[in-house]
Amino acid sequence: MKPLHTASAALFLVVLAAAPSAATPPKALDGAALFAMRCTEACHQTPSGEHLSARQWTVVMHTMQTRMTQAGMTPMSEAEYHAILTYLQGKARR
Repeated sequence: MKPLHTASAALFLVVLAAAPSAATPPKALDGAALFAMRCTEACHQTPSGEHLSARQWTVVMHTMQTRMTQAGMTPMSEAEYHAILTYLQGKARR
């Protein structure tokens, strides 16, 4: 085998070994980390989850998604949206 082919084959095997397996389950999204990243770092200070009820957080999240789209920002994915909402509703006032 020529040296170039050997190097190419070795590189292919390294890349293949490093690639995630199709059987690997996706990691659960961390609502708190997403909240900090998508909301706090992008736009405003962190509001406390206890300031609103779970129902109010649903309305706020919908409004924020709309505002992000209107501002030309990449909106939250459905998974991000639900992870953040679940996190906030878990912190919500009772």
